[in-house]
Amino acid sequence: MKFRFFSWLLGMCLVFSLGIFSVYAQEAPTIAILPLSMRDEVDGYLGYYLRDLIKDALDDMEQVEVIDNIMIDEILRESKIPRDVVLVQSMAQVLGKRIGGDYLLSGSYRIRQLGDKERLVVSMRLFDLNQEVMIDLKSNVFDFNNPDEFRQLIVSEVLKSLNIDIAISVEPFLYEPQLIFPLYRAVEKMDEALRTYGSAQFPDKPLWKEAFAEAQKTSDAVPEYLESYYYLAYMYQKTGWLAKEVETWMVYVKLLEGSEKGKNSIQRASRAYLRLANSYLSQKKYDMAEQSINQALQINPEIAEAYFLLGKIAYDQGKSTQAQEYWNKAYFLDPALKEAQYFAGEAGKAAVYGKDAYESYRTGYTYYANGDLKTAEGYFRNAAQLNPNMKEAHYWLGRTLYDLGKLSDAEVTWRKVIEIDPFDSQAKRFLEKTIQEKQYGRNALIQFRQGFDLYQEAKYAEAIPYFERAVQESPRFQDAHEYLARSYYLLGQKDKYLKEREKSLNLIEQPVDKAWQYYLVGYELFSWNEKGKAIDYLQKAVDLNSHLSEAHLLLGEIYGSMNQWKQAAYHYAQASSTTENSIEEDQSSVLWGASVSYIQLGEWDKALEFLNELVKKYPYADFIEEAESLRIEAMVKMGHYRDARLSVQQFQLRFPSGRFREKVQFYYAFSFYQEKQWKEATQALESFHKNYPQSQYRKETLEALGYCYRNLGQEEKARGYFSQIEGQENTFLVADTFYREKKWQQALSSFLKYLNTTPQGQYVEEAKIKLASCYLETNQIELAEKLVDEIAGSLNLKFQLDFLRLTIKLSYKKGNWQKVVDGIDQLEKQTGNLDQEYLYLLAWSQVKLGKESEAKNLLENAGLNPDEVLSDPEIEKISNVIKILQSGDYSEAISQLQGLITEGVRSENTDIVHFLFGKALYLKGNLQEASQYLQKAVAAGNKDYLEEAYFYLGDIAYQEENWSEAAQWYQKLNIQDNLDLLWRLATSLQKSGKENQALDIYKKLQGDNAYSERAGIIIMESLFSQKKYQDFLQEANQYLKNHPDSTQNEEIIYMTAWSAYYLGDVTQALERISLYQDKYPQGRYFDELESLAIDLMIVQKNYQNVLPKLFNLENKLKGEKLEYTWYRIGSVYLKIEEYNRAAFYFEKLLGNKNGKYYTRGGYLMGVCLEYLDQPKAALKFYQQMVDSGLKDEWVDNSQKRISLLTEE
Repeated sequence: MKFRFFSWLLGMCLVFSLGIFSVYAQEAPTIAILPLSMRDEVDGYLGYYLRDLIKDALDDMEQVEVIDNIMIDEILRESKIPRDVVLVQSMAQVLGKRIGGDYLLSGSYRIRQLGDKERLVVSMRLFDLNQEVMIDLKSNVFDFNNPDEFRQLIVSEVLKSLNIDIAISVEPFLYEPQLIFPLYRAVEKMDEALRTYGSAQFPDKPLWKEAFAEAQKTSDAVPEYLESYYYLAYMYQKTGWLAKEVETWMVYVKLLEGSEKGKNSIQRASRAYLRLANSYLSQKKYDMAEQSINQALQINPEIAEAYFLLGKIAYDQGKSTQAQEYWNKAYFLDPALKEAQYFAGEAGKAAVYGKDAYESYRTGYTYYANGDLKTAEGYFRNAAQLNPNMKEAHYWLGRTLYDLGKLSDAEVTWRKVIEIDPFDSQAKRFLEKTIQEKQYGRNALIQFRQGFDLYQEAKYAEAIPYFERAVQESPRFQDAHEYLARSYYLLGQKDKYLKEREKSLNLIEQPVDKAWQYYLVGYELFSWNEKGKAIDYLQKAVDLNSHLSEAHLLLGEIYGSMNQWKQAAYHYAQASSTTENSIEEDQSSVLWGASVSYIQLGEWDKALEFLNELVKKYPYADFIEEAESLRIEAMVKMGHYRDARLSVQQFQLRFPSGRFREKVQFYYAFSFYQEKQWKEATQALESFHKNYPQSQYRKETLEALGYCYRNLGQEEKARGYFSQIEGQENTFLVADTFYREKKWQQALSSFLKYLNTTPQGQYVEEAKIKLASCYLETNQIELAEKLVDEIAGSLNLKFQLDFLRLTIKLSYKKGNWQKVVDGIDQLEKQTGNLDQEYLYLLAWSQVKLGKESEAKNLLENAGLNPDEVLSDPEIEKISNVIKILQSGDYSEAISQLQGLITEGVRSENTDIVHFLFGKALYLKGNLQEASQYLQKAVAAGNKDYLEEAYFYLGDIAYQEENWSEAAQWYQKLNIQDNLDLLWRLATSLQKSGKENQALDIYKKLQGDNAYSERAGIIIMESLFSQKKYQDFLQEANQYLKNHPDSTQNEEIIYMTAWSAYYLGDVTQALERISLYQDKYPQGRYFDELESLAIDLMIVQKNYQNVLPKLFNLENKLKGEKLEYTWYRIGSVYLKIEEYNRAAFYFEKLLGNKNGKYYTRGGYLMGVCLEYLDQPKAALKFYQQMVDSGLKDEWVDNSQKRISLLTEE
């Protein structure tokens, strides 16, 4: 016979709950009366008798509702409360919760011989369960055979305690006690039988025989006594004597209906009909049961239990939907009837799946839960056969088969579950586990899963043995190899990681899957900065799967980081063509990487293609602002000037305060320059330069402005901008402006400077021609001739005419008049005309050749006055002083200049005289007086000698350590190619507190061997002091590479470790510390960096490796550093749950109340003790911290723990 779980459960609920259900909504207070406890050696049955005397009296009163005796006795037996126990408050509250009443009446009795009579001594207690109050009623002595006396006194006391009018009279007890006693002896025997026989309750058992015999005596002697049938029916029910149970309930109901009792009797009648119905149900007499239920409903149409039983009948008859409706109504009428809600749900499921299928499934589940898997399998199979679409039956069949190790059957079953519900994640997970166990074996998977759990908790070292055992069990277990490798990876064991990774990769058969794993290995190696190895694995990945965009993307990133832009561009381009399965972030990264790569390669057309696609597809990417700026740059580079300017306007609207606004503004202005719109370009570039005077595009801006003004014919303004350009080529541009303005001395100095500093520069040939011209114009004929001879044979064709003009002038200066005439003739033939300058030269040459008339005719034909052209003593004197200075006779030059000043100098020559006098005094060493005259000359603003005057004034201030003034003069000079002057300017700026400006100059000086080391040290010190740690690390790396033997390296490596730490780069910080400790084992920073390394290892949760280092430090340090070491040791032990050891070190911190770690030591000591289940000891330490008078977070935390530990 099939075991029906649901029917059995429902039946059990009916048996055990009918006595508990309330018949009416409870308006009057409810009271549960317990059998009185026996004291001393007395008969126990009297306790039941006395209880029913009270109950019978209260049943007649509508002001109180008495709870069913049978239910109370059942709970007492289930609670295993002995008969001789006197209830206390706590026990009463527990019982009261189970019974569900407002009050609980309990008492005890004993028998005393008083005179010649036996007397009852009764003590009663009333428990108010709502107020949790116990009321001791006064004890009384009663005549053993006078029940009315007992009832009157006890009931009156109870009613008084319940605040019920005690004027109510108690009806007399109508029956002779001696005739009633056998019934209660039977009740006592029943209780003993139920406590003795357990589940084997049969009517032929000795105790039951006695019970039935005694009860029958009372029913025979007093056939109208209701309680006889009440208890007898219950006895028949408990012993399974169903026919007698029904018969007895019918008698009970008939007597009850004729008793004309009050409200409580109506309740008892309803309950009796329901019990009668339940008896019929036990015999499957559903019609008879329904009749009894209907009789109960006639008495009370709102009785929830009636509908509960109707639901049972409907369910047993296969009417699941109707059963659900009855049970829902039962729950609606009495929300406390949770069983009805539960069974309504079960009936609903039975209606969905079919009653037989669902019951078979539920029965199977019961066996499964009890561990009987074989039996469960049969029921689950039966359920699945009865309803092939019942997912739950298939699911639990799969679980049972899996647990039984029937993996092939389980796999089929899991696939059936997924066929029914494709979204069942649990079934998919179990299917995967089943397939894996078939492939690798259950033991291997168990080891793997245990390792995997530890892996997920970041306990990698502990996980490794499990993964190793898994691969030993199943050498082809690819996931086990992979996670073993990952554990090694996370522990930093590269060689073991790669070894296991290779094993894992060799087990993969599908090229696509293998390619993906190669990619993952490459990614992990890249995270270790093993770029070469990462490239090897990533290349294998794309060889197997050329469409693996992630691998191409990472290859592009790696090659880009190595400045191998051609390879980077190739892989980015490959990734861009295979992004259909890529996430949006990767796709945008591909386009971005390709754009940057092509920009680095100078292929602006391709870069523009990718940038256009990027801004179109991903307008909200993280780097979109930079991409837009590069796109604008690319458009300008490609000549799309108007489109670029339109894009600038859109950029400004979208990013009004963006990071790349400067760049965009530059290319906006530069687009006009490229388009040769000089006026618009000048306005835009000057506006940009004003807004961004220290822009990264400063050089380009200044150069463009210079050329704009040159093209507008404003050479002086052009020079102003050319002179501000940093770098070496600017010297030529400045010199060229002097040259064009015929300021020969300034031009000569600038050209010489350019050629000395930039011997391979792009303007060298042109500079040499113009330098030779300057020599000529300053009467340095020999130098001019030497330079002309030097460049004669290697001149570019485009400079041939310039060279011809130069040779003409040289011939003139040398007095080779015929060569002048011949050269000018050749020049006229090649150009078709002659400038006025060459007309003059030709005329003077003819005069020197004795052809004065031809010269005059030539000048007259050109519209010039020969007399004015062909004819001053002050200028000659000044020229003579210049020659004396050039010879080095400074005293003579000073003397002649003093003479000129005494005689008086024309106003137009005053500035040059002041300059020459200041220069001579400077060269003679009279610095203070020299400064006065030089400053007068500078104030005049004559550009012919300004540069030279600035130099002398700067040098004077530098020698006198007047740093601000020195910086001021040097900054006016065009010294970008003069390293000595740059060093002086940087030093002056630094000494005057202008660190950032000085830093820029020092960076330029790093490229020169003479200044590289000194400049590098100053740069690093400045960056570190300004907390620019990333920049510092870059400079330090380059310095260490360039100067491996520098005496400063120990300090620099020490500073790199702290810089990496401040940047949050734990890995790099540890690497730097390791490098320092390897190179300087006795270094002065060894212990400090060891302490820092310990902190970082704690952050990485590398607890096992950090402890030996902490113990080593403990033996070295003193004072606060030692306390900090104790604190860290304790913290590590606390993390690894070694609380005794942690407490040992935290307690050490309590020895110094003024110490930095005193309060945290006390708090954490308390935490350890709590973990060690010593809350009282923990409270002691918490209180110590609170009482210390100190105020910090540890004291606050201690107060919170005290509050939690002491709350009731």
